[in-house]
Amino acid sequence: SELMASLTAVFWIFFLVTVTSETAVAQPDDLNMIPLGSSLFPVTQPTAWYSRSKRFAFGFFQTGEGYKVEIRIVGSGNGITVWTFNRDEPAVSSNATLDFVNGKLQLKHGNQYQTIADHPSKSALSACLLDSGNFVLYDENHALLWQSFEFPTDTILGGQILYSGRELISSLSQDDKSSGLFHLKMEYSGNLVAYRVDVTSETYWGMFNVSYSNNSQLILDNSTGTLSLIDRKSVV
Repeated sequence: SELMASLTAVFWIFFLVTVTSETAVAQPDDLNMIPLGSSLFPVTQPTAWYSRSKRFAFGFFQTGEGYKVEIRIVGSGNGITVWTFNRDEPAVSSNATLDFVNGKLQLKHGNQYQTIADHPSKSALSACLLDSGNFVLYDENHALLWQSFEFPTDTILGGQILYSGRELISSLSQDDKSSGLFHLKMEYSGNLVAYRVDVTSETYWGMFNVSYSNNSQLILDNSTGTLSLIDRKSVV
């Protein structure tokens, strides 16, 4: 379609048929839970946590001479990066650690601590990388506290929703996941627009006057592979 052709020019869009009944609300995977006290390391095992099918990995991956926390589709070579924490900050050294402690997920490097995932008022008791590629935190009742799907970088995966006010930002290159020039934004007005951030930041593509709804969402259906712009009344 015209929509799909336009988006794939500058952004990653992946469709993966799931083998479970997961949805965008992130159903718990009781057999693949990560308990409090778990840690990851850049060069010693474990370096990553995997989804149940092993097709997604969350953890440290080498970037240049350092390491970044990423979610990757596991495959030949280094895999495909679909999410990056602090993509515009320098990579960390091999002495860094990723610790799931005190109800939150933290990156420690040197004397600095950076929170990757937490909830402002509740403590997480478990975490999980789902087979959708969504990394999630749960409380003691398996209620969802945080999910990487709500903080996309340059990729939308099957079952993921781009909510009003959120955007995808292209990467500089396949190997450099720093923020690039191209943005795809789901505006509060209901318009889906793509624009380049350089001199003018003018919109070069868009779907306008579709719904005029601040509840509009861009969603990649994980069963049909259909990319849709939806609101409460219509589907485009």
